[in-house]
Amino acid sequence: MATRYYGVKKVMEKALRIGPATEKMFYVKNDEVLVGIVKGSKYTIAADLTDKKEYFAFYEACQKGHWVDIELYRMPKDQAENCPDEGRFTIEDLKALDKKAPPRSRTKKK
Repeated sequence: MATRYYGVKKVMEKALRIGPATEKMFYVKNDEVLVGIVKGSKYTIAADLTDKKEYFAFYEACQKGHWVDIELYRMPKDQAENCPDEGRFTIEDLKALDKKAPPRSRTKKK
């Protein structure tokens, strides 16, 4: 199965932040996707890490130094369909987006 990619900006705006990736995979409901904002030295991508093999492939690559870190988000599948891949997103753009964004909660809004 090929990795699916989403738009970094849209994921950060719409998804619920979980936290950093760890050696223990975070599982989501059947109607959700697990998205990793995967940071490199210059660019970042938003990869679908719902599949266990994909999750551990990215996690191990990060541990080996191929990626800087991975921040996990979850969102409903139907909402993820509205976050098309927009290609690489620069780290500078990511920092600017993070400064503009309101603090994200780890809990669902009521």
